[in-house]
Amino acid sequence: DEIKEILNQTKDLRLFIDSIPYLNVLDTPIDYVLDPLKVTIQSDREISGYDLQVLLEKEGLYTELADDRNVLLVLPLGPIDKIKELKEVFIKISEQMASYQARHSQYKTTSISTSVSKLALSYREMRRLKVKPISIRSAEGFIAAEAIIPYPPGIPLIAKGEQITSEHIHHYSSLKKKGARFQGA
Repeated sequence: DEIKEILNQTKDLRLFIDSIPYLNVLDTPIDYVLDPLKVTIQSDREISGYDLQVLLEKEGLYTELADDRNVLLVLPLGPIDKIKELKEVFIKISEQMASYQARHSQYKTTSISTSVSKLALSYREMRRLKVKPISIRSAEGFIAAEAIIPYPPGIPLIAKGEQITSEHIHHYSSLKKKGARFQGA
């Protein structure tokens, strides 16, 4: 049965990747159903998901998305014809990670603040004001005219109407340096 073969291959690939040094496959929380074609991988080293994505792309393996900690691989809807070659890519990535760690140690993972801030201006007040483009590097103290949203996860780093802080700028710069993509900004 083709579906059983696909499920067995994906399970085998998950276990294989998880057994490789430096790589972990994330498990689904209890009470959630796992999409068998999606594999979330992270390094057990200080290598961001963006950096891991770069390593995989250099080997011709293109991921669905990456964030500061993870990379998401979406497997094909069908049997994986070249499963052996795919496993060899992950072995090669694992071998590269030790030296990659040393050369890219400035790319430590960061966490975005979980505090909720209040808008400095209401949307009504903002409609009456002129928008002035300004570099994010010199935006501390200014009010954001639009949201700045790293994707993934698609949660605003800076909300429209929020006063921009040095912490916002630091998180933005850190994520941008690692290869994050943004809406807004």
